[in-house]
Amino acid sequence: MFPHMDAAVVTVIMQKMLCQDIPCRNYQISCIMELIGQPGEPLPPAVFVYGHTATGKTLVVSHILEALQYSHAVVNCIECYMPQLLFEPILNKIHGHELSCAKKYVPYASCDYMMDFVSCLRDSKIVAQEKKPCIIVLDKCEKLRDMDANLLPAFLRLQELTKLNNICVFFLSDVVWEKFRIREGFQEPIQIHFPQYTKVDELVEILLRDHPPGGRWPNDFYCSYVKLFLGIFQRACRDLNELRHMAQLNFPKYCDPVLKGETQMDDVNKLWRHVTPHLRSSLAQLYLRTVSSYGQEEPTKSTALSSSATYVLSFDLPYYAKFFLIASYLASYNPAKADRRLFVKNHGKERKKKQQQKKLAEQLLGPKPFALDRLLAIFYAIIGEDVNLTASLLSQMSSLVRLQLLTAVGDDNIDLPRYKCAVDFEFINTVARTVNFNIQKYLYEFM
Repeated sequence: MFPHMDAAVVTVIMQKMLCQDIPCRNYQISCIMELIGQPGEPLPPAVFVYGHTATGKTLVVSHILEALQYSHAVVNCIECYMPQLLFEPILNKIHGHELSCAKKYVPYASCDYMMDFVSCLRDSKIVAQEKKPCIIVLDKCEKLRDMDANLLPAFLRLQELTKLNNICVFFLSDVVWEKFRIREGFQEPIQIHFPQYTKVDELVEILLRDHPPGGRWPNDFYCSYVKLFLGIFQRACRDLNELRHMAQLNFPKYCDPVLKGETQMDDVNKLWRHVTPHLRSSLAQLYLRTVSSYGQEEPTKSTALSSSATYVLSFDLPYYAKFFLIASYLASYNPAKADRRLFVKNHGKERKKKQQQKKLAEQLLGPKPFALDRLLAIFYAIIGEDVNLTASLLSQMSSLVRLQLLTAVGDDNIDLPRYKCAVDFEFINTVARTVNFNIQKYLYEFM
């Protein structure tokens, strides 16, 4: 990017550019750049980045790695709920190996155990280049505690196991490091804390970046709206994703009096009196996402609705609860071995007609039980956006069970609950249409 400049000067320029792109995270960017951005200095074995949801952990780390052009791999441990699903994406991304039909969708290397993964890294020509750092980012790493007992200690000592000094592992988590200390002898990582955006000035600066394009509304007009919006929502919500969603959702209602010619843009008091009832109504539906897109209600066709469709729509499920139900149906009616073909990008095989009868026979057997980890992995694969796994989000699972749309099966195991979808294809297809999701594309039966 800057071929004629000194490496240290280039690092300083990159740091300033990153601070401009990502507001209110100057200290965290500076700490990470000092750890991995200094040319010629050894990398730390492990870095633990923690903080509340929606505090910019993944955003900052990924932007820094892209700016430095390091060889890196960012994986979500919720989606990669098995060791094999964790190792293979890391090796594919580090080596630039893309799954394609020409390569018969074969991964760079097949790894079932941690030592196989270590051997692949040790023998890799790309990773062995001492002057080219290799960074592995494990997002939602608290899920590693539910996997094999050797995974977390091995990743902490990956530099020692591979005998390569240019490997560093970043652990991104919503919980503190003390929750990971299950036994003695752990390698202590360097810890970097991402605090919540609690100051009003910080939230205003971030929300102003969502200013509607087109130049129709001046910056002062949108800034006054953001400050009024935070006056109601800041005490009830600290989740930046929800604040951004609600701010964009209610802004058209704030503009209605101006568009109708009932008031002027500088009449803040009248605009405030108009939008206050709408904001308080939205506050009561916080985290539910009962509106699927900004400014548009979920499409519910009022004409030509069948009795079954009317029954489905009568549940009035929240936005994320619908995707949980869709994910549960896919987990119940798809074999687990087909998850990679169905949900991993650029992975799958062409349909073979000889297998159609076998697939239909499997569908007729009815729903099969599935684990919660598999449900969350499918949910993250189909949602199409970065969703934080919070208690409010998981509470919608229990709501689906109480509505008898999901059924808890097996023994009452709190650590590994198992469920089974209790709705038919017509029901789930109607739910999928309300969120513009083509469920047939992800069913093994229709492949």
